[in-house]
Amino acid sequence: MKTREGFVSHSSTTSFTCEVSGDTEPYHDSIGWSEIGACACENGHNMWDRYIIGGWSSIDWTEMIQELADKHDNGDTSSYYEDGEVHPDVIMESRHEGFPAKFCPICQFQVMSENDEYAYLQKLAGVKSKKELLVQVKEQFQSYEEFQAFLKEK
Repeated sequence: MKTREGFVSHSSTTSFTCEVSGDTEPYHDSIGWSEIGACACENGHNMWDRYIIGGWSSIDWTEMIQELADKHDNGDTSSYYEDGEVHPDVIMESRHEGFPAKFCPICQFQVMSENDEYAYLQKLAGVKSKKELLVQVKEQFQSYEEFQAFLKEK
C-alpha cells in the first residue's frame, strides 16, 4: 500500500486566510465561503464573518442592493429580490464580491492587514521591492543576530 505525505498536488483543497486575524484554514474548493464562515469587503479584504463590524445583520441590504444595481444594472433592483425578500444569491455573491467597506475593520482602520503594514513600511523606507529591502538589510547588518537586536530595540 502506498502512503502519501505532505502536499498532494491533485488535491481539491485550498486555503482561506483571514486578513484581520492572520488565521489560515484549509477547505475543500467544492464548498462556498458561507460554509466556512468567510467573506470579503468591496476592497477585497478577506475575513471571517465574525469580524464584520456589527455582523451580517447590520448590513443595510436595501442600500447595498441599490449600489450593486447602480453599478451593474443601470439602477434596476428587480433581479436582486425574490418574493419581496433579498434573493439568497445576492447574499452569497456579496461574500465574494464584497460587502460595503463601512463594515470592514481594515477599511475602517480598526486593524491593519499584514500586506498593508508591509506596503506602508516599504513606502516609508523608500524601498521598491523585497529584493531591494534585502540588499539594504545586508548592507546595514553583519549577522541575523544583529538584525534581530535592532528590531527589538525601543
